[in-house]
Amino acid sequence: MSGQVPLFLVSRAVSALAGSMMLLALGVWAKQLTGSNTLAGLCTAVVMAPRLLGFLAGESLDRLPRRTALLGAELTTAGALAVLWLVQRDEQYVPLVIFGLVYGALGVLVYTASPGALKAITPKDEIPRAVSVLQVINGTVLLLGPISGTAVLATLGPRWLVVVTAGLFLIGALLLILVPIPRHDCGDVPGRWAGMRLLWSDPQLRVALVTLVMAYGVIGLVDGSLYALIDALHRPAQFAGVVLATQGIGMVVGAFVVPGLIARHGSLRCLGRSQSQRRADLSRRPCAGTCGPGCHGTCPGCSADGPDHTGPCDDDSGCVARGPRGFSAPVHDRCRRSGRHWGVGASPGRCHAP
Repeated sequence: MSGQVPLFLVSRAVSALAGSMMLLALGVWAKQLTGSNTLAGLCTAVVMAPRLLGFLAGESLDRLPRRTALLGAELTTAGALAVLWLVQRDEQYVPLVIFGLVYGALGVLVYTASPGALKAITPKDEIPRAVSVLQVINGTVLLLGPISGTAVLATLGPRWLVVVTAGLFLIGALLLILVPIPRHDCGDVPGRWAGMRLLWSDPQLRVALVTLVMAYGVIGLVDGSLYALIDALHRPAQFAGVVLATQGIGMVVGAFVVPGLIARHGSLRCLGRSQSQRRADLSRRPCAGTCGPGCHGTCPGCSADGPDHTGPCDDDSGCVARGPRGFSAPVHDRCRRSGRHWGVGASPGRCHAP
């Protein structure tokens, strides 16, 4: 990666580390102050609450300059940390909840602006790699942040944790100032509810949306029960950092595995379409040549799915071959370019010599 991309990624890594350190420390801090597992879980869960309603502000967030939005979020978060200096006694846990809500709301802004800013400064051929690196960074800080945050809280105390995280947010903002991010055209930003209509109209996206909402809801239950489990195991509250750091392991593994799956099985657009819709579209495509076993189309002398006729079957004719698991899939370009035939002979679904 060239240009300002590495500097931008370092800025995101520093800021994400600060946020990850503070996220779990809020719950541990509340647990130490009050001894309440419910309040400890609440301080962490309130950070997730604004993300459930983030789509309502999607149109407004898309119209903000990305550099200004990111800088504003970093500086505001650093300033909001000053509220935590008011926490000294058991009955003063309310600032912890307030900061969690503020940080969660600003997190929606950061998660919206960061990918767009990264794509704006990255050459097109390097965008997939840059986005993958950004996901690895997010997973890594989820792995390191909870452990380092609870370690600082246990050894130096809560006020030093506030100082360290505020300093990291300011460093991230200073690095971001050095990155020139071009302004984006807001003329084609869709309406406020356009994104929700798209999510709800597609069956697979609808399932993903409902699953995500349920996952965020479960997080609140897990956070509260986690501290109760730690009490039952007679471990200190800081042990929660070790438990929740496993989230980072999952994100790092996913960032390496998912791009390979997408490259192997098709683009996100193809993965997002239902099989029935794909088959309906393919059945309407004209076919100008002859079809081999398992081909699907309207070629002359070719049955719908039968192996009655053999012959060339490639992308140019519009035919598709049925794969070994029964899915309709486009004929491979590589097979056609090499002068061979797809789905001809005794083994349909393979590339054969003419």
